[in-house]
Amino acid sequence: MKKTLSILSIGFLVWACSSNTEEQVQTKAETATESNPGASVARVRKTSELTGLMLQMHDQLKAAKSYIEAGQPIPDSLKWDFEAIKTAQSTKPMGEKKNTFDGMASAFLAHLEKTINNPDIETYNETVDACVTCHQSFCTGPIKKINKLKISK
Repeated sequence: MKKTLSILSIGFLVWACSSNTEEQVQTKAETATESNPGASVARVRKTSELTGLMLQMHDQLKAAKSYIEAGQPIPDSLKWDFEAIKTAQSTKPMGEKKNTFDGMASAFLAHLEKTINNPDIETYNETVDACVTCHQSFCTGPIKKINKLKISK
């Protein structure tokens, strides 16, 4: 009886430790939890195609911000190919809101093109504002992070 219980217990532990849910697709380290600010915490979450693209956009805009703030031209090495924003798979289906999203995506791409061709604070901030406007309608979570991209005049 003890042997059977031990085997079942070990089997359960192995199963519990090795089970992999669909949510555990990508691991991303995030810092500063509410309970322990400054601590590094590994967080596991599912990332959609659209989320991944938007994370790339954030990184590119952050890099562009540093060049604009320094009064330097944005180097050609930054990748600005974000047309896929219109076709990328979102975390949740958009349904009837897809047309609205496509319009906002086109507005963002137009602002981004202006920023690339005329990298000044005003055009850059308009691009960031286009991101915020869309996120106010679709996914409010990253707005605080996006607003940090703005350049103070």
